[in-house]
Amino acid sequence: MKRFVLCTILLCCLLSQSLDEILHKVYQNNNAIGMSVIVTAKNKMVFSGVYGLRDVDRKLSITQDTIYRIASISKMITATALMQLFERGKFQLDDDISDYLKYKVVHPHFPKEKITFRSLLAHTSGLRDDKAYYTFLREDDIIPLRELLCEEGKYFSRNLFDEKHPPGYFKYANVNYGVIASLVEVLSEERFDKYCERYIFAPLNITASFNIHTLKNVDNIAALYRYKDEQWQAQADHFQGKPPAKKDFSGYTPGTNGFLFAPQGGLRISAKNLAKLMMFYYDKQNNNVLQSPTKELMYKIVWQYDKKNGDNYYGIFNSYALGNHTTTDLIRGEKLIGHPGEAYGLISDMYFSPTKEFGIVFISNGAKNWQKGKHSGWYRIEEEVFQHCYAFVQKYLAE
Repeated sequence: MKRFVLCTILLCCLLSQSLDEILHKVYQNNNAIGMSVIVTAKNKMVFSGVYGLRDVDRKLSITQDTIYRIASISKMITATALMQLFERGKFQLDDDISDYLKYKVVHPHFPKEKITFRSLLAHTSGLRDDKAYYTFLREDDIIPLRELLCEEGKYFSRNLFDEKHPPGYFKYANVNYGVIASLVEVLSEERFDKYCERYIFAPLNITASFNIHTLKNVDNIAALYRYKDEQWQAQADHFQGKPPAKKDFSGYTPGTNGFLFAPQGGLRISAKNLAKLMMFYYDKQNNNVLQSPTKELMYKIVWQYDKKNGDNYYGIFNSYALGNHTTTDLIRGEKLIGHPGEAYGLISDMYFSPTKEFGIVFISNGAKNWQKGKHSGWYRIEEEVFQHCYAFVQKYLAE
């Protein structure tokens, strides 16, 4: 028996070493500046690899504790916060959000169609990332969300709403998740960043935040890069050891404007802690943040692409649920649930199989040029990382 266990451990070590060498070549061949990869099986991290730099100027390496601004994977965590409040009976998914925000949000092109919690979560609300949305985001002052969503608001634009298609048509839009964060604040009477810390991160023993000033060491945060004019140019999180200026929230009323915490893409977390979160999502026994029936409801497909009912975002989103989607394209034929992210040069992925209980986290803080994938809407590096990690975890689970 001892000999069998020892052989199994040695085989796993050899598999990990082989995968590490393969991924290092993937990292080099794709001209990435840095990347982190985690593979999980059941309730364990069975592989962890780090490659390259988190800060080019200071030549700081990516480590197991490097924190990334993970872009749109954040939406799944924002959806989790809202679904906790659903679980507590605070609202129903098909309720009109106007009844909770305490001001009327009306689709100007389809005024009889209500905007619901479900439609926000599934990007079928009719809201769009129009110019008005970006103008609103750039404001330094704390501006109430109603100034964007209500017709009498300073930042309102009819172009913020889809003119051609009624609610039900899928169009991926960040604006939905700023509204969701505001609803989390209204329903919980707590600031969005603090709510997530209290009810998601702390119970799972995870270091993560939607507010950079709660992170202890900004030196651990990876700068995000694009390659321009034959040099790496930092696009975001280039703090060089000094945290950015604090925003004064002393007079802030929860529900005013959830966008302040970037719920659509601004979660900062390490790959290791993101993997912990991922294991919670597929672990049917772990009900400490969400009950299993609520998780299953989150994964239930709301919208399915039929070539006429939405924009499938380069072929990535052929279905969408409540803050996540299902794909069989990233690993051909393997059904995975999760979310991708892309912003400021970074790309990120968190995908898992609830039935086979494995998952893969991939994050890179930039590359000279992301190459298109060969068989899906993802980039080549994403396809390659997932292909090799999948082969590894299949062998691991077979042992």
